[in-house]
Amino acid sequence: MEGLKLLVLFCMILSISAFGKGMGVKADPRAEPLKKEIPIIAYDVCLRAVESSFLQSNEIRKTSVKLHEDQLADMVENLCEPSEKEGKWIRALEIVLSDETETKSRQKELLVVEHKGEYGKCGRECETIAAACRKSLDNDLLDLSEALYKQKPSALAKLQSKFCKKQKKNKKPVPNDFKRKDEKFNVMSEDDIKMEDMQKSMQKSRLGGTMYHRDDFAGMDFSSMDEDMLGDMGQ
Repeated sequence: MEGLKLLVLFCMILSISAFGKGMGVKADPRAEPLKKEIPIIAYDVCLRAVESSFLQSNEIRKTSVKLHEDQLADMVENLCEPSEKEGKWIRALEIVLSDETETKSRQKELLVVEHKGEYGKCGRECETIAAACRKSLDNDLLDLSEALYKQKPSALAKLQSKFCKKQKKNKKPVPNDFKRKDEKFNVMSEDDIKMEDMQKSMQKSRLGGTMYHRDDFAGMDFSSMDEDMLGDMGQ
């Protein structure tokens, strides 16, 4: 029955998209990045971005009969976009302010990027990481895709050293008077992810329409739907 409900929901969204009409519920607007944090985390984000591109390129190699450079160029193009599958790695990261012992008598605050092990909804921290990724690699995307095409499977450290050298040199420390409000990491359920992927696929098919959250439909009563209609849709 759950699969049938998902199918019904898909048809409802499809109809909305086709007619360009909404149901009064829109997805949250894209959050504003925390600009003052971008230069602090840019180096760490760059390392993770290059690592993600490296891992994704290896997967493409495994699943391709013959690897084409365009495949890697397409992947790298969306690497810093959390709404795309190639940039989904960003959705699993969180920015954390932590203490590191610099000397026996002094603690130094560090702004670090941590992996959560699951995907979250993209808020301000997510968009900040995405912005740091673009700042680090936007001018080097073509070179990165070429390097991935030529690289050996064990060349990750060399790639990170090459493409993150500038960010390492320009990494900013956390100011002494630095204060920030931590953002809650809102985990996405499997259903949330499936719904988002489905809507993204519809958008790419040029159906347009409004992006919706799974929660927007949580209050809908599917039990009142005509059984014959559900039966027809389930066939």
